[in-house]
Amino acid sequence: MIINIDEFVKSKILTDLNCIVISTNVFLEGGCIYNNTNKEDLGDMMSNIRRDEDVDKVRNNLFSLSKKSQRILQIGVNACHSCALFYHANPDVDIVGFDLFNHEYTDPCTNYLSFNRRLKLKMIRGNTMDTLAGYNTAQKFDVIHVDGGHEIEVLRNDIEQCRRFANQYTYLVIDDTNLDNHQEIISECIAKNLIKEVDYDFEKLHSTPLHRIFHYL
Repeated sequence: MIINIDEFVKSKILTDLNCIVISTNVFLEGGCIYNNTNKEDLGDMMSNIRRDEDVDKVRNNLFSLSKKSQRILQIGVNACHSCALFYHANPDVDIVGFDLFNHEYTDPCTNYLSFNRRLKLKMIRGNTMDTLAGYNTAQKFDVIHVDGGHEIEVLRNDIEQCRRFANQYTYLVIDDTNLDNHQEIISECIAKNLIKEVDYDFEKLHSTPLHRIFHYL
């Protein structure tokens, strides 16, 4: 499935989130939609859309997985642009998000989505080194999207702790896999038979160095 990025960035949900970001007047940390954006450039978000083939593959993978999901766990929410993409693909999806809330815009952006999606976004505030271990649910997630801290011990913790929330069909999407730390931990987890990479062609997904997709074993 292909997302029309130009249509998406004009949607109400993304326009409203960007208005919130602009109102905080702080640097925007980039993600799957926008580049890093200095506060003086926030008024022209259309010029800061990420446009290259691999980023398109990332967005299309997330869009496709969201289409067939009921529950998504998102580590690293930032300005909620990934969550907005999930809702654009599937307005009925339930999301549980984990974030440090170290950006001024994260709190109002998550409040906006939670209110407008009738509490289909539940947020857990704090460092996942602590919060994941303390979070318990009997339900399993269809997608776990790891886009949080880049430190080796944080990434290892995020992958290992999230095993409790997965079954054999859960998609584990690990972002920023072009980074050395991520490559090291992924190799470690594969060697420990914790995860196995999907067959992208069989799953009708796109292979890209910017993220990799797995199932837990």
